[in-house]
Amino acid sequence: FPLFFFALGIGTSPLAAGALKWSVAAGPSAGVYTSTSAGSTTPRLSGVGALIAEIPMGAYSLETGLLLDYRRIGSATAGYTFTAGRVPLQLRLWIGKWLGLSAGGYLTGVAGLFRTTRDGATTNGSAADESVNRLEFGALASADLNFEVGNSKMLFLAARYYFGLLGGIAMTDTLHWREQQILVGIRFFR
Repeated sequence: FPLFFFALGIGTSPLAAGALKWSVAAGPSAGVYTSTSAGSTTPRLSGVGALIAEIPMGAYSLETGLLLDYRRIGSATAGYTFTAGRVPLQLRLWIGKWLGLSAGGYLTGVAGLFRTTRDGATTNGSAADESVNRLEFGALASADLNFEVGNSKMLFLAARYYFGLLGGIAMTDTLHWREQQILVGIRFFR
């Protein structure tokens, strides 16, 4: 079975081998924390921006970058709002020139102001003020469609799923982050 996908991918990457390639992207995301004692939080729509670096390796490419994720957790009257900086590392298999399938991991940390809302009143503080872990890591899977829009650019649409493996940016319980994300961006590939 893996050989089938390997055979499909040989020599089909639209990215020229060698030099580092760059992408910029943005899109919506929605995530929840799941807890061993309290269940799941309510999903809320958030936003994400990304600067992505990619190293082509034949039918594969290795991707990393920086994503800034504006997270909203809980409800409008009780919850947290903060920016999370995320560094993914994933291996992409190119199937033809239009489809990429990827798997890897990520590391996320709280960046900047941490807002807490209780009973409709918002206060500014830090993650430490709320006993919130600053780091989380987990697994990442994604699929992307790519459309050539010029000599050296591709428009891409990527769907990503983040699966928190350790604690997460968690309050007082063992919480795990689950997030679905859509990215639309431009890949500069020559």
